[in-house]
Amino acid sequence: MRIVQFSRPGGPETLEVVEVPEPQPGAGTVRVAAEAIGVGATDVAFRKGTYPWNSGFPAVPGIELAGRIDAVGAGVSAGRVGERVLVSARESSFRGGCYAEKVVVPAEQVFDLPDNVGFADAAALANAQVAWHLLELAPFDLRDKRVVVMGAAGGVGGMAVKLAKYAGAKVLAVASSPSRADSAKRAGADDIVIAETDHAEAAARVWNSFDVVVDHLSGPSSAAWVDRLAVNGVVLTYGFQAGSPGVELVEALAQGMARNVGVRMFSMHSFDERPDDRRAAMRHLIDLVRDGALRPEIGASYPLTQAVEAHRHFEERRTPGKVLLVP
Repeated sequence: MRIVQFSRPGGPETLEVVEVPEPQPGAGTVRVAAEAIGVGATDVAFRKGTYPWNSGFPAVPGIELAGRIDAVGAGVSAGRVGERVLVSARESSFRGGCYAEKVVVPAEQVFDLPDNVGFADAAALANAQVAWHLLELAPFDLRDKRVVVMGAAGGVGGMAVKLAKYAGAKVLAVASSPSRADSAKRAGADDIVIAETDHAEAAARVWNSFDVVVDHLSGPSSAAWVDRLAVNGVVLTYGFQAGSPGVELVEALAQGMARNVGVRMFSMHSFDERPDDRRAAMRHLIDLVRDGALRPEIGASYPLTQAVEAHRHFEERRTPGKVLLVP
């Protein structure tokens, strides 16, 4: 079978397709034949060597895979063969391994997929999981609250728009171009602003204050968001693409003290010691897709053998929505 691996940190060109023997399930494990594999920011950081949880080289990226169980090990019912499942490397100590035609994982780690949940949709749910937990950090019920979502056409941002709307919030999406604004509109945003820079100022021309800001950039712009928060408002940061916030953020928080504004910085690794909460959230998201309340946007699909081009597509932000690999 084929896998995609890399032997040194670097650009997309470091990814290579390798033929390896099919893995065989041992006691308590199942083998899953992939139908759809997600491509995401963790994979890119892993490839670049900036992901602290790298286990060494050669390494196989990929934290999400949907497919069917095609073999089981001792102690696992043979009746499970054929089951539709989602594999999440977040349930493993190693955050990778899913760029493969088949994977072997502990039977208790897979998530069962209802028949009406497509493999492509399931393979996009890692983004939804981040967005779900991010929004949970808000210190209040989101119903009727004003939520601003940065990067609203991105994988996590798009899911944040959908999930905030599901929670009853009013959503202002910040997009970098008209095409990405269209994606935010499809996600259900109430208002949209297009801005490549000065995002807080642009958003403030539409709304005069915000209860929640979902921000993947952080950096110097964080202080500008804090200045516009309502009473008990909060900035939820998860990406740091513009770097760490500077002293200006501390000054803005001090000035907003009377309004009790705040900033929460989030990582999915905060759930490494809370796996039951993490799994419960994923099961809930699968149920939302089953019930038609959540539908991921798929931006592009590439054959597994074109993982290099898939990574280029993702990093160049060619289209909104999730990028997938298909064996």
